[in-house]
Amino acid sequence: MFFELLEKVGTCGLYQKVTLVFWSLACYLCGGLSLITPFIFFQDPYSCSSISNSSSCQDYVCSLRQDQRSQFLSTPTLRTLADKMGDYRCSEKAATLSLAILFMYLSTIFAFLILTVFGDHLGRKKVIIIGLITMIGGLIMTLFSPTLFMAAGGLFIALGGVQWAFSVSFIFIS
Repeated sequence: MFFELLEKVGTCGLYQKVTLVFWSLACYLCGGLSLITPFIFFQDPYSCSSISNSSSCQDYVCSLRQDQRSQFLSTPTLRTLADKMGDYRCSEKAATLSLAILFMYLSTIFAFLILTVFGDHLGRKKVIIIGLITMIGGLIMTLFSPTLFMAAGGLFIALGGVQWAFSVSFIFIS
């Protein structure tokens, strides 16, 4: 019966193409945003030519004042959001960076909880579209953010939106 229905309606109609685009976009963005943390928050270690042990170099540089640390910064291998916002290599600022990362990933939990309450009332297509638009808005907010916590807020919104789109895309296909 299923294959007879497929023969009548076809396997490559507008509905299937739109579904494929939504599903592919949601999967790509969800995977990309979830795994992008090392690229967003990576910072090269301090470079000390006189100290061979990297942990001793880290301890030495972190014992200096903030304005004296710049001479130990090497050319970054990757320009990241953390580099734009400041130096988070020492323990007093590393906690701030960890809090921003935690805040970013908490959005997936909150988005899932909100989705379970409102998802069926809005409809699946609307949830996917709202999620993708929310994700784009969060990424734009992250791009133009002047502080680390505003960037984390933008990523909170972006990951929450992509969580909605990703979760519902599997239901939408079936």
